[in-house]
Amino acid sequence: MNRKIGIIALAILIALSVASVSATGSKESGQIVIGANIYSFADNFMNGVMKPELERYAAGKGAKIEIVDSEGQQAKLNDQVDVFISKKVSVLAINLVDPASAKAIIAKA
Repeated sequence: MNRKIGIIALAILIALSVASVSATGSKESGQIVIGANIYSFADNFMNGVMKPELERYAAGKGAKIEIVDSEGQQAKLNDQVDVFISKKVSVLAINLVDPASAKAIIAKA
């Protein structure tokens, strides 16, 4: 379990690192906007460690971040990704509820 959480955390941080270098930011403001999803705020690690770390990282890069909770529901996550895409965020950082949905989420982006 701890290894899985560590891998997820590392993947999110790598994605943010790469995205912050390559993202062009919002066309209106020039600011990088990150749309981040956490599969469940009820998970103490995700809410107590990852969420604050994502916020700290974004602030350090001068980026705006919006973090949402999927409440353990893949359908809700899919809708949240659609909203981020419609808002034209610069970067998507997605923590999947169901890993089998990765292909569909990547296709949306």
